[in-house]
Amino acid sequence: MNKFLHNWAFQIILISIIGTLIDMILPESKNKKYIKTVIGILILFCILNPIVGKQIKLEDTIDNYITSQN
Repeated sequence: MNKFLHNWAFQIILISIIGTLIDMILPESKNKKYIKTVIGILILFCILNPIVGKQIKLEDTIDNYITSQN
């Protein structure tokens, strides 16, 4: 569990740093706000990944249990 949390936090920090560097490198233009939005969505997906991943695995477990009972 500790390794999982470490990897999860490292992933969020790494994507945040890369997003910040991309934001600083890009010149001011009308496309910059869209790129910032995409980076924000990517960070959001990284934060929600363990929650969504757990639900998917739970559904697979339930489906396997139901098929094994039939």
